[in-house]
Amino acid sequence: MLAAEALDIANNDVVLDLCAAPGSKTTQVAIKNFSGTIVANELNLKRAQALIANVSRLGIMNCIITNYDACKFPDLFKFDRVLLDAPCSSLGTSRKNKEILKTWGYKFSLAVSKVQKKMILDAFSHLKKGGILVYSTCTTPTEENEDVIKFLINNRSDAEVEKIDLKVNCEKNEYGIRVYPWHNDTETAFVSKIRKK
Repeated sequence: MLAAEALDIANNDVVLDLCAAPGSKTTQVAIKNFSGTIVANELNLKRAQALIANVSRLGIMNCIITNYDACKFPDLFKFDRVLLDAPCSSLGTSRKNKEILKTWGYKFSLAVSKVQKKMILDAFSHLKKGGILVYSTCTTPTEENEDVIKFLINNRSDAEVEKIDLKVNCEKNEYGIRVYPWHNDTETAFVSKIRKK
């Protein structure tokens, strides 16, 4: 939920949530007296059904649901805000899912990071000038977090990391914030906020 808060949304913004299912962040934005529009995208059709169900259950009317690859989202128009809660190795969810620890490996993390780098470049391209991209994961490896942000900055001279000012116990670095279970009795999270200059 920190990622949605970090978006710092204005009332009439047009927001793109690139990996939206099951919809917790999309619905969090929509129910905050927000009169803009949210484009909630999900490639996986089964997960998209959960997204549709949650948006419908809450009676959200300002949400458009799409089914595109987040590495190749159509360049229809530019958004004020883009949220990329990227698919990751999910190592930070091991408190509730011990199976993650059995299947996780460094090579897997590197493979996921390659996809995340494609996604973040595409996500950033959909921002208006002055717009904000929030990148988040629920994992710990630097390769899936800070290294993805470094990759964006090295490939886009108009990308600038902004300070995240949320009232939450966390560790801060030049690329974003990290939240660990011992900070707030939550799962692990990484969140970065990038403005398009």
